[in-house]
Amino acid sequence: DGEALVMWLIRAQVQQEPSAVTSEGTGINITCSLPHTERNDYIYWYRQFPGRGPAFIGFIHEGSKELHDLAGQLSVSADRRSSTLRLARPRYGDAAVYYCASSMTSMQVNQNNEFTHYI
Repeated sequence: DGEALVMWLIRAQVQQEPSAVTSEGTGINITCSLPHTERNDYIYWYRQFPGRGPAFIGFIHEGSKELHDLAGQLSVSADRRSSTLRLARPRYGDAAVYYCASSMTSMQVNQNNEFTHYI
């Protein structure tokens, strides 16, 4: 009936430290290493609060970036092999699991050409 599903499962690897600790108000950097990236792909950041699903924070790609941060305390940077998410003034309410993903991790396109990114 003309509908198609295309799925890419490409081996990509991201590496993060298992944990990072700071005190309230003291800035912290969370680094995502991309040791096998062949080009500057999109890098996505997600945050998961206890008892909730992961929520998209933003992305960076070749200098362009978008962050969903109403408080203005998040920043993101990247080079060819890593990306860093900085929390400038973390509060207790920022305690969460922070994930990174590259655009090569896996992606699906549905019949409406809508992309779904999986981490």
